[in-house]
Amino acid sequence: VILIVSLLLVNAKEDPTLDYSCGTDWVNAANGCSKHCPTGRDEECADLGEGHGCYYFTGCKPRFEELKKEQEELAALNGDDEDEVIVEVPPEQNQFCAPT
Repeated sequence: VILIVSLLLVNAKEDPTLDYSCGTDWVNAANGCSKHCPTGRDEECADLGEGHGCYYFTGCKPRFEELKKEQEELAALNGDDEDEVIVEVPPEQNQFCAPT
């Protein structure tokens, strides 16, 4: 019982929505981390094109956190007071060459 309570407390500190990412499938979302979809709804990915949806447990959290931090720092430097920070990864950042 103590172990279960401990796990729930640890997980309560983490925001699972930071691992939600848009993609055409889970592999695409996990590899690309192209757009954060914090509500977990597919509608947040509609601007990326038909067939994009929101996928959970992608491992994108570290990338989104870093981008959010960078955007907040830029906003502070520019004097922006906006509360909402949109986290998107530029498409060219996720393109890699590989043998086919």
